[in-house]
Amino acid sequence: MSTKPSTRQVYDSVDDAVSCVARFNADKTLTQIAAEMGWTVEQLSCATDPNKKPRFAANWIEPLTKTTGDDAIVRTLCARVGGVFVRLHPSGVSHDAMTAKTLKEIGEYFTKLAEGAVNGYTRAEVEGIEIEGHDVIASVFAHIAKLKAEAK
Repeated sequence: MSTKPSTRQVYDSVDDAVSCVARFNADKTLTQIAAEMGWTVEQLSCATDPNKKPRFAANWIEPLTKTTGDDAIVRTLCARVGGVFVRLHPSGVSHDAMTAKTLKEIGEYFTKLAEGAVNGYTRAEVEGIEIEGHDVIASVFAHIAKLKAEAK
């Protein structure tokens, strides 16, 4: 299993994403996640073990994602079918702060692009550029969602 080195992880398979979201959450233990979902630890452990059957059901993705606050399963699913997942949440951040964040993300994208341009791009560099591109897209869409939420 390989992951992209970003807070926006995308896994090689949905099974990998399900397993990692439940078993390696930075904020909650498997026991805490199971309790919040109304499951036993054994139920969650078995359901997220890629080597056991039955597999994790599709209708369990939403409660696991909401309980853990980790969108990796949805991002992985979207990436595997050729798309990109962007969470849209207008925040309490000011318009100026959102603009600054978007400009920062765009700058980081062009920096990554320029770093590899001299000698041609390696696969790792392209993955880094892709991550930065997704961050730009997410920032722009979040900015637009904020503007829509505040429009008069």
